[in-house]
Amino acid sequence: MAPAEVLELTTYTRIPDGEVTPGSASWRGHVARLFAAVLLVRSMNNVEPAPTLAGLVASALALGPEATAAAVRYLAWCRLHEPGAWHGDEEARPFLTLGLWLVYGASPDKDAAVESTLRRAFTSELPPPPATPKSIAGAEGRRAWRSLVNDHLPTDEDHNVRAWFA
Repeated sequence: MAPAEVLELTTYTRIPDGEVTPGSASWRGHVARLFAAVLLVRSMNNVEPAPTLAGLVASALALGPEATAAAVRYLAWCRLHEPGAWHGDEEARPFLTLGLWLVYGASPDKDAAVESTLRRAFTSELPPPPATPKSIAGAEGRRAWRSLVNDHLPTDEDHNVRAWFA
């Protein structure tokens, strides 16, 4: 098995339920998935970057403020430079913006203007039909992103975003 395959399998691993405290099985699972996803998001070999990014975002959010702050910096860099498989992939790019928006929204020092800019950037990047989250991220990726959107976006806003994942 190639190293990239091991990393991919790690990003799809189900994390044990339970409290995410240092040393717990859930914490170790999220750290492993976050590490694998960080490497794959930047990789040229990542055929489907959107579902991999969903694991990165979910684990950063589960691990708390320190991981979320690091994820904001990393994803902002990725969004600016579009490394690896993201480069030139206009259908997958909205997921990179959405990932940044979600982790930024969980950061303690968030600014409403920046959040608003990320929201507008995401909605302006959405590909036209027939592209759907399922066609871009696959069925499992779509489920992961839908869960992230439902759990981490304000319920009174962003109906268009939620509708895209319905």
